[in-house]
Amino acid sequence: MFGLNDGYSFQVHGGGEHSGGVANALNDLLVSTDGLSGQSGADMLTLLLPGIAGMANIHPLVVHFPIALLVMFFLVELAACLFRQVQWQTIASGLLYLGTLCAAITVYLGFRAAETVAHGEAVHGIMEQHEGFGVAVLSLAFFLSLWRWFFNVHKNAGVQGLYLVCAALLNVLLVLGADLGGVMVYQHGVAVNRVSASPIMDTSDHDHEGVPAHSHEHGEHHH
Repeated sequence: MFGLNDGYSFQVHGGGEHSGGVANALNDLLVSTDGLSGQSGADMLTLLLPGIAGMANIHPLVVHFPIALLVMFFLVELAACLFRQVQWQTIASGLLYLGTLCAAITVYLGFRAAETVAHGEAVHGIMEQHEGFGVAVLSLAFFLSLWRWFFNVHKNAGVQGLYLVCAALLNVLLVLGADLGGVMVYQHGVAVNRVSASPIMDTSDHDHEGVPAHSHEHGEHHH
């Protein structure tokens, strides 16, 4: 008989096929917090945020903010024009201004990252194209911000339509630049510390990258 709790359980103390549970997770958190006493700032960062501490630079950390903000700017602006909502236009303005500021910070950190990250000739051309798209996004976002700040971009359908076309172009450039960033990281491993498998490792129970095979099927119960 199928039960509502099959495969869905809230583990307080762990048990069964589940390891840990809320109680053990809380205990681990308390142990980690207690271990911070007497640590230096760098050691505390490593313990609390090991992912950020292990980054070669923080450009990948901040790049998501202008992407999210400028995409939302276009979507809200488009909806505001379609449904003629003045309040939504105000929200779109805030998203654009904040997205432009974040884009400026991201481009600056991107140029700094390019000077410090090791890369070969094959990646250099991709990196320069990526930088070019970043500068283009920042320039167009800055232009749209000035246009919006000093002029009424919603005064008539013609101006409003042209503004939307420019906002759409901004997002196209954003996607193209982000795609090149993904190529550098996921195809060329730029700024990624690769973990090599042991040569004596038995690969019979491992996947193609030498990582232990793991089944993602949950909710099975053994009796």
